[in-house]
Amino acid sequence: MTAQSRNWPELLLGLGIVLAGAIIGWQATSVKVAPIYAKVGPAAFLWFAAALLIGCGLIVAWRAAARPAGQGFELRGPMEILLALGLAAGLINLIGFIPVAILVFVLTSHALGSTQIVRDIIAGLILSIVAYLVFAMALGLRLPLGEVFA
Repeated sequence: MTAQSRNWPELLLGLGIVLAGAIIGWQATSVKVAPIYAKVGPAAFLWFAAALLIGCGLIVAWRAAARPAGQGFELRGPMEILLALGLAAGLINLIGFIPVAILVFVLTSHALGSTQIVRDIIAGLILSIVAYLVFAMALGLRLPLGEVFA
């Protein structure tokens, strides 16, 4: 297969997904784990998500390298989702879980075709508060409130 016939957008998307997984894995190393956790602590979900993203990204990249470019491949939506994940990883300690979750929800909704930004912000706010309460109260996990708000 020549370089011109290679499916570059999908290959770059796969590598971007791998990068997102690596960033999440890197962030998982900074999670403080209390001694009360045996082996499965708050970072376990992050490690699982990182491994899953890296695995999926490698599959996407491998498939893209193995077949020619298709017609009509849309790269904008997946790139917006990757941007949302990257921003979340970089901003969660600074602005906290709830604003980051709203940002990820709004950007992902937009990437999937939503044009109702006010509705997306309200839905993101409600869902992020519910998620925060479930993790904080029901599971006893401490999610970052953000340095800005602390």
